[in-house]
Amino acid sequence: MRPARRRSRGHTLIEVSIAAGLLTFGALGLVPLLVTGNQGLTSSSMIIQATALADSKLTELVTMDYASTALAAGSYTEATNLSLTGVPLNPDGTATGAYGCGSSSDGRFARSWTIADVQVPTGSLNAKEIAVTVCWWDKISKSTHSVVSTGGVARPR
Repeated sequence: MRPARRRSRGHTLIEVSIAAGLLTFGALGLVPLLVTGNQGLTSSSMIIQATALADSKLTELVTMDYASTALAAGSYTEATNLSLTGVPLNPDGTATGAYGCGSSSDGRFARSWTIADVQVPTGSLNAKEIAVTVCWWDKISKSTHSVVSTGGVARPR
């Protein structure tokens, strides 16, 4: 008597098609996650660069002599948009010269700062309070974002 022979048959076309469909459906489910992750990376990169631009201007102002005319009380605005490196954008086709933080802005960042004279309560110490704001227009969320760095300069005794 011969033993019964088992045939190994493999998978049918329907089984393979269903498996491929499930894998495709699962992979397509990951696409929104990738898009959201990319937007988060872009947003955090912009925040880091804006903070660096604000801190560099604040450092420039804080290291000036207290009596410098550049530290006069008032509000100031950068004359042009700033690129990611802080260098003004040139109106050579990559920038038209519009600056600010609105949807018509063609550059990456706009930087402004305010300087206020402050009387410190203890003693007769005068100081200057400096707030540097860097803002940008986010094309993805269609909204303005900003970063503020603050510091001060005290009159030497």
